[in-house]
Amino acid sequence: PLLQALRCYFDIVPGEAAAITRTKIEEKVRYLDKSESKLLPALQDIFTIEATDEEYLHLEPLQKKARIFEAVKDLILMESRIKPLLIIIEDCHWTDKPSEALLTYLLDSLSSARVMFVLVYRPEWNHPFSNRSNYTQIRLNELPPNMSAELITFILDDGETDNVLQQFAIDKAGGNPLYLEELLHNLQENGYIRKDKKYLLAANPSEIKVPSSLQTIIAARIDRLEPDAKHILQIAAVIGRDFNYRILENLIGNKQELKPYLLNLQRNEFVYEIGPTAETHY
Repeated sequence: PLLQALRCYFDIVPGEAAAITRTKIEEKVRYLDKSESKLLPALQDIFTIEATDEEYLHLEPLQKKARIFEAVKDLILMESRIKPLLIIIEDCHWTDKPSEALLTYLLDSLSSARVMFVLVYRPEWNHPFSNRSNYTQIRLNELPPNMSAELITFILDDGETDNVLQQFAIDKAGGNPLYLEELLHNLQENGYIRKDKKYLLAANPSEIKVPSSLQTIIAARIDRLEPDAKHILQIAAVIGRDFNYRILENLIGNKQELKPYLLNLQRNEFVYEIGPTAETHY
């Protein structure tokens, strides 16, 4: 997650030449610190660019790790002296142990700096920050029924919704807004929602079978894609959450067909923005 934030900070585009990445890092670091200190070799190492510093190259792995941690800390600290920083990291429950160790180091060493970390995570993440004085938890509870009803109206193009459909969706979603959104898409794609003067259920609620979890409901939607679109989505997801159009284009091979499929995936909310880099939704 911190590597993704650093890519954004240095304006590094996935797939670009190593020489361009090296130049971007050097220019940014020189702007912050004319002496370049010890930051460059460690930052180059993070982005798998061969460091030119002989001293750094001969360090032991644990020493390199310490230098990388220190370089990220110093970079954030120097930037925070220019302006206050807000660093947002989502999906922390998927964070690996090395990233968690770096995050812990940063939170401890930057506690007096003008830096705020906002960590978004699911309740099951057992993090080591709970007892720290600089940590505050803001718990997001389940979406209440009245707000769930508003979300249903929004998802269904601000149309009036029948009470039976509304209650069915609210009961099934249990306050989970993403599940509620996917449930409504699932019902629409399976023909269980029809529009008369208002949106209605097209079958008896007891006869409607819906996937029991968010993962299965998304998997069911993916399975209904045509084979070529599904194949493209799978390859894009393997590249990463953010994927480079050119890399995907080279892997697919059929360049003429890629753009229409991506536009279709975007309409179906499987892909966000399409440009030099795009982002998979799932």
